[in-house]
Amino acid sequence: MLDQTTARTLDRKIVRHCAPTLVGVKPASLFTCPAPYCAIAEWFEACSHKLAPCGVSMEALSRRKQATLVLVCRTKLVERTLAHEQTACYLSSLGYELSSCEACLASLRARFARSQGSPCAGSSFPHEIGLLLGYPFDDVMGFIDGTRPCVACGPWKAYGNAQQACERFELFRSCTRQLTERFDAGEDIKSLAALEFAA
Repeated sequence: MLDQTTARTLDRKIVRHCAPTLVGVKPASLFTCPAPYCAIAEWFEACSHKLAPCGVSMEALSRRKQATLVLVCRTKLVERTLAHEQTACYLSSLGYELSSCEACLASLRARFARSQGSPCAGSSFPHEIGLLLGYPFDDVMGFIDGTRPCVACGPWKAYGNAQQACERFELFRSCTRQLTERFDAGEDIKSLAALEFAA
């Protein structure tokens, strides 16, 4: 059985890496938990159960011997992202099923599974995940293309509008700072996920 201290330490990882998603200013966030899934399964299921009533879901996208890649998302915001024409066309061209958030995430898990089996795993990483993480389409395409210089760098590399990107970077930093302070002061992750964030 997982002790409370370990569970809270893992909850804090979500707050530190996924705060903008918890409060609904970003559709999804990604972080690596430095443990195999079997070591965190109990916490993962309990935390998923806690966050579900707030509209937040968790997915273990990649399960390796030493680490688990965790996606935290707001289903409604992901579905809104999938409704953007450019995003939908591009993901469809890669074979994604876009009928629902769940179907899209199943396609993403399959892409991760294929990338892990590749002898060149780094080159086959599904960088289109940036679209689901709420990064601007031009920035994701610029990163995938790899030939253009980035104009700003923060949680992602921006290749389009530098000012807008920097404003988003600051919003995400502010959100993370405020939620981390509240968590460290004793609030639990479910109460944070029920907040409406004011920049």
